[in-house]
Amino acid sequence: LKWFRKAAAQGHAASQHNLGFAYFTGKGVPADNAAAARWFRRAAERGLARAQYNLGHLYDRGYGVPQDDFRAFVWTSLAAEQGYVQAAGLRDAARLRLSPAELARAEDLIGKIWERIRAAQQR
Repeated sequence: LKWFRKAAAQGHAASQHNLGFAYFTGKGVPADNAAAARWFRRAAERGLARAQYNLGHLYDRGYGVPQDDFRAFVWTSLAAEQGYVQAAGLRDAARLRLSPAELARAEDLIGKIWERIRAAQQR
C-alpha cells in the first residue's frame, strides 16, 4: 500500500481508487468506508469510471457517507456514460427514487462535473 499512497497523493486516479478499495474491503488496512469514500471521490473527480461507480454504490447503500439517492444517481450516471456496465443498474434504481426536479438538477450537475474533469485533463 505504500506505493498506492504515494501515487494517490500525487493525483494518480487508479491508485486513489485502489486505496479506496483497500479501505472498503479492509485488505491491508482496517476497513473504513468513510476513508474509502474520500479516496473514491478523488479518483471519481478525475474521471475514473470504476471510482465513480464505487462512490455511487457507497451513496446508494449509505456506507461511509449518508445514504443519498441524488448523489448515487449522479456518480453512477457518470460511470454508466463511460460504459461501466454495472453502474447502469444502480443508476436506473436511483433514478426511480428521484423527483423530476431532482433529476433535472442531477443532469445539470453531471454536466458541470464533466466540464471540471475535462478542464483538469487538459492541464
